[in-house]
Amino acid sequence: MSVSTTSSATPSFAEQHQQHQARRVRLGFVDSRQVLAIRAVSLGTEELHATIARLEADKAALAARLEQALADCAELARKLVPPPKHSIRSIVAAVCDYFGVPVARLISGQRAADVARPRQIAFYLARELTHQSLMMIARKMQRDHTTVLHGARKIEALLRKDAALAQDVAALEKIIDAKIIGAAP
Repeated sequence: MSVSTTSSATPSFAEQHQQHQARRVRLGFVDSRQVLAIRAVSLGTEELHATIARLEADKAALAARLEQALADCAELARKLVPPPKHSIRSIVAAVCDYFGVPVARLISGQRAADVARPRQIAFYLARELTHQSLMMIARKMQRDHTTVLHGARKIEALLRKDAALAQDVAALEKIIDAKIIGAAP
């Protein structure tokens, strides 16, 4: 029985540390820039300055790539999201005309059914036909955003059950679209 003896010199502490850090980088535990910084601690002054310069260059390159990515995202968003063709004001006016309710009454705090339902329909249409936030819709209609959300959700749920309401909403959408098309040059 022969025993093979291979003499391998035990790596120094610095070599062991570098091997350990390389394993951590491969496994994704440490960013390579962190390893460079850790390694720089054990290096001389010249190497330290070179490492700092490399990190600053990496930072500048990363910032430029990030800025370009943000610009690309903004451009893509402009292409994918069409500009809003409806305003909250035009939707409120159309709903008021359709139901024969004055705008001042629709915007008021009245809770009568002949005002509340058209108001909720206006909430729903403003949410569906504009790119405005709930906060903006609420501000324009002198309400809280949770009230707008509740009203829009209520109409959305009722549309599945109430055919007459669905016809009213569809008719209003056509009227609003016709006003926009009629207003175009």
